[in-house]
Amino acid sequence: MALKLTNTTDFDGGTPDQMDEMAQDEVVLIALDDIDESDRLRPVDMDFAQAIASSIEKSGLLQPIDICQLPNQKSKKPYRLVAGGHRMEAHRILGHTSIPCFIRSNDADQRRAREIAEN
Repeated sequence: MALKLTNTTDFDGGTPDQMDEMAQDEVVLIALDDIDESDRLRPVDMDFAQAIASSIEKSGLLQPIDICQLPNQKSKKPYRLVAGGHRMEAHRILGHTSIPCFIRSNDADQRRAREIAEN
């Protein structure tokens, strides 16, 4: 289930300036269980995810993760993680059940380029 975020109190630690910068992109709140994490280039480093969890706990999530919607339900989950595996794991560590996301293009080349650029 996706929930469109409409104000800064919905965003996990974002400031009004951050929300203005993201105005061209729609930020939605997606359940962690609805995001497929398979087909990743690099595994999640749990020590790094814990460090990010500590940062999120103090300052909030500064950048939503990138996901794409899966066509034809190749997976049992409606979305695939494009970039932000450590942030996603940090949310799990903190006991969150959802995370702010940008829904991006499902083009395979664009997905892979975005994942590479982030890493």
